[in-house]
Amino acid sequence: MISTNARIKAIRKYANLTQEEFGARIGIKQNSVALIESGKRNPSPQLVLTICREFGISRTWLETGEGDMMDTSVEQDIELLTRAMERGSGAKKQLIRIVAAMPDDLLESMVSYLKSAIKEPEA
Repeated sequence: MISTNARIKAIRKYANLTQEEFGARIGIKQNSVALIESGKRNPSPQLVLTICREFGISRTWLETGEGDMMDTSVEQDIELLTRAMERGSGAKKQLIRIVAAMPDDLLESMVSYLKSAIKEPEA
C-alpha cells in the first residue's frame, strides 16, 4: 500500500508541477515538499485539506488510497471553477464558457474522449 506521502508526490506529478511550483500553490517551501514526498515528514491535517481544495482531490483517497483520486462534490467543483475563472488564462476562461453552453450529449462525448486521453497516475 502506498503512503499519503507517495500520493502527494503523485498529485504533484499529475499536475505536472515542480516541487517549488507545487509548494507555492499550497503555501509551503520546496524543501518541505521534498521532505514530505520522501517520507521524512508527514503532512499536517491542514496541509492535506489545502492540497485537496487546491487540486480537487478526494480527501479519502489522499489519506487512505481508497476511492477515486478526484473529488466529485458539487462544492469542490464550484470552488475549482471559481478559482479557474479568477486566475486562469484567457484560453481557460473561454473554454469554461464554451463548456457551460454545450449541450449535454456533446459534453458527455467530450468527457469520454478526455478520460481516455488523460490517465490518472498509477499508484
